[in-house]
Amino acid sequence: MNAADLANITFVCALNRSWVPVNLTYSFNNYTNVLTLKPVGMDLTFDQVMLIKFGQEGKDISFCNGFTYTAEQVDEALAETYVRYELTSNQAPGVVEDLVAEFLLIDDDGSILVEITTQSDFDSNRTKLYRPPQPEFWNISNYYSQKKLPKHKLFDFLQVDKEVFQYSITNASGAVIYSSDPIRQLITDHFVMDSGHFSPNVANGKPFMGLGERAGRAQLKNQNDSVHTLWPQDAPNPIDDGKAPGKNMYGYQPVYYFQSETGDWMAVFDISTYAADYFINTMGPETRVTRVAVGGLVYKAFLQSNKSIEAVILKYQKLTGYQTVPPMWAFGWNQCKFGYVNDTVWWQVYEDYKKYNIPLDTMWADIDYMDDYKVFTISPESYPNLTNRVA
Repeated sequence: MNAADLANITFVCALNRSWVPVNLTYSFNNYTNVLTLKPVGMDLTFDQVMLIKFGQEGKDISFCNGFTYTAEQVDEALAETYVRYELTSNQAPGVVEDLVAEFLLIDDDGSILVEITTQSDFDSNRTKLYRPPQPEFWNISNYYSQKKLPKHKLFDFLQVDKEVFQYSITNASGAVIYSSDPIRQLITDHFVMDSGHFSPNVANGKPFMGLGERAGRAQLKNQNDSVHTLWPQDAPNPIDDGKAPGKNMYGYQPVYYFQSETGDWMAVFDISTYAADYFINTMGPETRVTRVAVGGLVYKAFLQSNKSIEAVILKYQKLTGYQTVPPMWAFGWNQCKFGYVNDTVWWQVYEDYKKYNIPLDTMWADIDYMDDYKVFTISPESYPNLTNRVA
């Protein structure tokens, strides 16, 4: 970066670990080529910075101007179990793309499907932005049918503030269980953020868990803007301690569960396969969960029950599909290990099992068998005999 790069810059804005915007002043020293940034009105250290945006007013999005929306209801149908809103930016109309928010009541317990997308994606018949396919990832037809609509009405469980767009999911008595954050919602090509908060059940130890696959404590407690990453890869250190950068494992289950102060249980399921960070704060009377993804839209299922966590887990399973019964051999002894560098070493392990009369049901080849670790390939140099020895 040099002085010429800053010639047309009219603002610099940062977001801290709590995703609070912070204005920055800037100066550039042409002799040392050093750019100096200073926060305005609050302290900010480098390790607290999540994002810095340089831009031009009226042309680029400035987080420091806020990005709340005004909502206008444009459609209500399906026996009052569905509603649609058009959302217009309050701070940057024409710079931030208009959004469309849809809500659908999917059962009589107050479970609601929420989709917030860009106007251009909605106009394209939902083809511009990627959605996980049905029924491979999830299947609403397993859960909901227009032939058998819920007996309740959507607004028995939904509250919407249209002046500064915010929605709240309630129980049948009207008590709020979950509320979206009106100042932490944005959809751009490569930055999607949405956030919400809830009041946990203190008397029951603030039950709050999920966001698998994680290696660590099941309960999400003592979270002070902790980050949890969902991005399947072979991570060398997968212990999920909430410290940046977020740790991740093979699995991707973008769902979390909590019990509200009302006693109701809720599962919040993000219908997405994009890499995402979840920033969680449980230190106050309310728990806040902020999701930042690298693409897509805001597509959430709020599944609730006044009975038990098992009830909302069953709803989640019904929506995503039940587990299949494994084959009998899968319950036996399975041998697998990374590091069998060729099929001679790999096969010798099998021969040693036979030599010492150790029962063995299945012999696996780990990723050593691949050609340069490319999926659906077999290395002709390291594992030339693999195809003759697999079931």
